[in-house]
Formats: sequence, structure tokens, C-alpha cells
Amino acid sequence: MSFASFAVGGLFGSAIVALWRARKDRNRERYFSFLAHELNTQVTGLQLTVENLLSGVFGPLSDEHRKWVSAMEHRVDLLGCMIGDLRDVSHWEFGGKVRLMAEPTSLLETVERELARLAYTAARSKIGLDAQLPKDLPEVSVDPYRLKRVVSSILHNVLKFAE
Repeated sequence: MSFASFAVGGLFGSAIVALWRARKDRNRERYFSFLAHELNTQVTGLQLTVENLLSGVFGPLSDEHRKWVSAMEHRVDLLGCMIGDLRDVSHWEFGGKVRLMAEPTSLLETVERELARLAYTAARSKIGLDAQLPKDLPEVSVDPYRLKRVVSSILHNVLKFAE
């Protein structure tokens, strides 16, 4: 094991060293894309487990456990957003483009879903989260995953920087 691999640490460190040593841009693009995909797969598994815990699939949670699982949900969601950004940057940097999957999407439903998802964390922080959007907003043609990331990022920043 090289010093660089040891210093960065573990599997992720080895991945970074392999990326750094790649001789061709195409190899780096493929490796970076693979790394982002594998990270996203693991985070998706964590997100589903947390959602199942909070919804009671595995049985009821005490208030104390719910507090910690909600905190975990918040962190896992942030990690998912960062991995999405990493994936976008790798596509942009190596391929010169970011793939968008535009489809009719409701901004109102996206905002309400993210507000509901963060309600427990906001209440625990004694921060009121509310959106005042017209109920008759038309759907817009956007990439729903990226819209969710933007709305989630905005709400996370509200929770992070609110007094």
C-alpha cells in the first residue's frame, strides 16, 4: 500500500489514489462516475432504512430514538445531495455536460414533501418551516431529482442558519 493510499485511508483512499494515477481522462471519467454511483447506492440504502424506521415498518420508535433517527435522516439527505453534486461535477468536468431528465413536476408537491420530511427536525430545533405557495401552481418541466435537491438544500440552510 502506498503512503498516499494509507494517508487518505481505506477503500475511499484507495479509490482516490487510483483516480489520481489514471493516465487518460476517459479512465478518470469512468472511475469517478463509478465512485459516485457506488456512493449513491449506499446512501440510497441508508435513506430507505431511515424512512422505514421513521414510518414504523420495524416497529414503534421511542421519542428519544425518533430524535436520533431524524438527525440521521437529515445527515444522510445532505450526503445524498453532495453525492448528486459530485456526480454532476464529474459529468460536467469529464463529459462537458450534465444530463437533465425534464418532466412535468409539481413545485408545490416537492416543497410540501420536503417540509413534511424535515418537520420533526425543525420542531426539535424550535424552528417553524412553512411555505406559502399558491395551491394552483401549474406543473413545470424540470428534472425532479434536481428540484428536490435545490428545495432540500434551501430548507437545510434555513435550519442550519436560523437563529
